[in-house]
Amino acid sequence: MFEIFAMVGWVIVGILLLYLWADVREMKRDLKSCRRDLVRNSLGGRTSENYPGFSEEQYWKEARQEQERAEPVQPKEEKAAQKKGASLKPGEEQVLREILAEFLN
Repeated sequence: MFEIFAMVGWVIVGILLLYLWADVREMKRDLKSCRRDLVRNSLGGRTSENYPGFSEEQYWKEARQEQERAEPVQPKEEKAAQKKGASLKPGEEQVLREILAEFLN
Protein backbone atom coordinates (compact mmCIF):
# COMPACT_ATOMS: atom_id res chain seq x y z
CA MET A 1 0.00 0.00 0.00
CA PHE A 2 2.81 2.39 0.93
CA GLU A 3 4.58 1.55 -2.33
CA ILE A 4 1.50 2.55 -4.34
CA PHE A 5 1.30 5.94 -2.60
CA ALA A 6 5.03 6.46 -3.12
CA MET A 7 4.69 5.65 -6.81
CA VAL A 8 1.71 8.03 -7.20
CA GLY A 9 3.69 10.71 -5.37
CA TRP A 10 6.67 10.30 -7.70
CA VAL A 11 4.36 10.49 -10.74
CA ILE A 12 2.82 13.71 -9.42
CA VAL A 13 6.26 15.18 -8.75
CA GLY A 14 7.35 14.19 -12.27
CA ILE A 15 4.30 15.84 -13.83
CA LEU A 16 4.89 19.01 -11.81
CA LEU A 17 8.53 19.07 -12.94
CA LEU A 18 7.45 18.70 -16.58
CA TYR A 19 5.03 21.62 -16.17
CA LEU A 20 7.77 23.75 -14.60
CA TRP A 21 10.20 22.82 -17.38
CA ALA A 22 7.63 23.77 -20.03
CA ASP A 23 7.01 27.12 -18.30
CA VAL A 24 10.73 27.84 -18.07
CA ARG A 25 11.17 27.07 -21.77
CA GLU A 26 8.26 29.35 -22.66
CA MET A 27 9.61 32.17 -20.51
CA LYS A 28 13.06 31.71 -22.05
CA ARG A 29 11.57 31.99 -25.55
CA ASP A 30 9.60 35.12 -24.57
CA LEU A 31 12.66 36.73 -23.00
CA LYS A 32 14.73 35.98 -26.08
CA SER A 33 12.17 37.62 -28.39
CA CYS A 34 11.80 40.57 -26.01
CA ARG A 35 15.59 41.04 -25.87
CA ARG A 36 15.77 40.83 -29.67
CA ASP A 37 13.09 43.53 -29.98
CA LEU A 38 14.85 45.76 -27.47
CA VAL A 39 18.16 45.51 -29.31
CA ARG A 40 16.47 46.09 -32.66
CA ASN A 41 14.66 49.19 -31.38
CA SER A 42 17.64 50.64 -29.57
CA LEU A 43 20.07 50.51 -32.49
CA GLY A 44 21.05 54.00 -33.54
CA GLY A 45 19.17 55.64 -30.68
CA ARG A 46 15.93 55.43 -32.60
CA THR A 47 13.89 54.94 -29.45
CA SER A 48 14.49 58.48 -28.24
CA GLU A 49 12.13 61.31 -29.09
CA ASN A 50 14.60 63.00 -31.46
CA TYR A 51 14.80 60.11 -33.91
CA PRO A 52 11.99 58.74 -36.04
CA GLY A 53 11.35 55.01 -35.98
CA PHE A 54 11.85 52.54 -38.79
CA SER A 55 8.22 52.95 -39.81
CA GLU A 56 8.66 56.65 -40.55
CA GLU A 57 10.78 56.40 -43.67
CA GLN A 58 8.51 58.85 -45.47
CA TYR A 59 9.61 61.47 -42.94
CA TRP A 60 13.24 60.86 -43.90
CA LYS A 61 12.47 61.20 -47.61
CA GLU A 62 10.64 64.49 -47.08
CA ALA A 63 13.44 65.84 -44.88
CA ARG A 64 16.05 64.89 -47.49
CA GLN A 65 14.04 66.57 -50.26
CA GLU A 66 13.67 69.75 -48.19
CA GLN A 67 17.39 69.74 -47.47
CA GLU A 68 18.23 69.33 -51.15
CA ARG A 69 15.92 72.22 -52.04
CA ALA A 70 17.49 74.44 -49.36
CA GLU A 71 21.11 73.72 -50.33
CA PRO A 72 22.59 75.29 -53.43
CA VAL A 73 23.63 72.89 -56.16
CA GLN A 74 27.28 71.87 -55.74
CA PRO A 75 29.50 69.75 -57.91
CA LYS A 76 30.16 66.21 -56.70
CA GLU A 77 33.82 66.98 -56.05
CA GLU A 78 32.95 69.75 -53.58
CA LYS A 79 30.44 67.52 -51.78
CA ALA A 80 33.04 64.76 -51.46
CA ALA A 81 35.58 67.23 -50.07
CA GLN A 82 33.03 68.49 -47.53
CA LYS A 83 32.16 64.95 -46.41
CA LYS A 84 35.82 64.08 -45.85
CA GLY A 85 36.39 67.07 -43.58
CA ALA A 86 32.95 67.10 -41.96
CA SER A 87 32.71 66.41 -38.25
CA LEU A 88 29.73 65.49 -36.11
CA LYS A 89 27.55 68.10 -34.47
CA PRO A 90 27.84 68.19 -30.66
CA GLY A 91 24.39 66.63 -30.21
CA GLU A 92 25.14 63.83 -32.67
CA GLU A 93 28.50 63.21 -31.02
CA GLN A 94 26.84 62.94 -27.60
CA VAL A 95 24.27 60.43 -28.93
CA LEU A 96 27.06 58.40 -30.52
CA ARG A 97 29.02 58.34 -27.26
CA GLU A 98 25.92 57.20 -25.32
CA ILE A 99 25.28 54.40 -27.81
CA LEU A 100 28.89 53.25 -27.72
CA ALA A 101 28.95 53.34 -23.92
CA GLU A 102 25.74 51.32 -23.77
CA PHE A 103 26.97 48.61 -26.13
CA LEU A 104 30.47 48.42 -24.65
CA ASN A 105 29.16 47.86 -21.11
